[in-house]
Amino acid sequence: MATTVSGAILVAGGYGIVGTQICEILSKRNPDLKILVGGRNREKAAELVERLPNAAVAVFDIEADADPLNGMDEAISGLIAVVNDRDNRLMQACIRRSIPYVDITRWTDRVRTAVFEVALSDVNSPIVFSSSWMAGVPGVLAAHHAKEFSDIDVIDIDVLYGLADMAGPNSIEYVDRLASPFPVLKNGEWVEVGGLSDPKTAKFFGGAEGNTFRFDTPDQVTLPHITNAKSVSSRITYDDQGTMDLMAKLVSSGVWEKLSVPDFDDFRLSLLYNPGEGAVHEVTTTITGKDKGGAPMTRTIMVHDPVSQTHMTALGGVIQIEHTLGLDGSEPRGPGIFFAEHHRAPDVALKTLSENGIKVRVE
Repeated sequence: MATTVSGAILVAGGYGIVGTQICEILSKRNPDLKILVGGRNREKAAELVERLPNAAVAVFDIEADADPLNGMDEAISGLIAVVNDRDNRLMQACIRRSIPYVDITRWTDRVRTAVFEVALSDVNSPIVFSSSWMAGVPGVLAAHHAKEFSDIDVIDIDVLYGLADMAGPNSIEYVDRLASPFPVLKNGEWVEVGGLSDPKTAKFFGGAEGNTFRFDTPDQVTLPHITNAKSVSSRITYDDQGTMDLMAKLVSSGVWEKLSVPDFDDFRLSLLYNPGEGAVHEVTTTITGKDKGGAPMTRTIMVHDPVSQTHMTALGGVIQIEHTLGLDGSEPRGPGIFFAEHHRAPDVALKTLSENGIKVRVE
């Protein structure tokens, strides 16, 4: 039976592209739940609140307010951060008040830093880092299917990104780091690899096939520890292979590094950020290893979202906040540090994806 929460859920950045979808999905699935649409722009928050049956505006500025939750009139049962909590002000405000906190916005370095900070704090509520690709959707599915293996050699996550897809301004900073080197676990050893390097061919749900290139995601740190895989990789390609190949060549030739100065910000932005109205988003995760009997085994999980990558991200966030608070029928999470892949009810997560139009095919 689902838990009933007495307070509201605060969606920080609730009127952005992903935040709006989180608020709408949460409201539809939990009509009695009070939702606070949070951020510094009262007008934008109010526009969304008018469309939701049980919502209110919460105004704060995480970059200016030392304690963003100071003076909140509403009792808060949980917070999901859909904005970059760069200085961990929201996180620390939740820790001080023992409020469950779910973050879906951090890249790998920021996850590591935040985990250290939480570990050194007096924590009496769940602190969930679900910043893996699409708020942890591929990671949850990978961890679920990994349990059928006795030994895992490789987990490959390949992403097909539509150039006409929706994207919020927060995504620019993440994508602008595509060329940066980062550590991955390869054959049981941590090594540094370059961004947009080491291409491989991947196939996707809708039949598309293309060369994918390495990029930095927290999945490559969390999945090895949770599944004991010897190698984990995340790679990406665009639905326009020519654009993807151009990006890879700019990086491998060293030109991208020379362009990574303020004088070329507009040029880089033209390549990285041209949001549209939405596009099909697909992810293929391949697990290779041995089954329980010791025989070679491969499992491929293909995910298809007909709406957009922001839609899949929003659903990943909803899955995590509902699971953390027990709204999905699970026991609420206790105090401590959690990652997306720690989800204890993957069948419930799969049902939520299906109910919202996402198709999952397992081969």
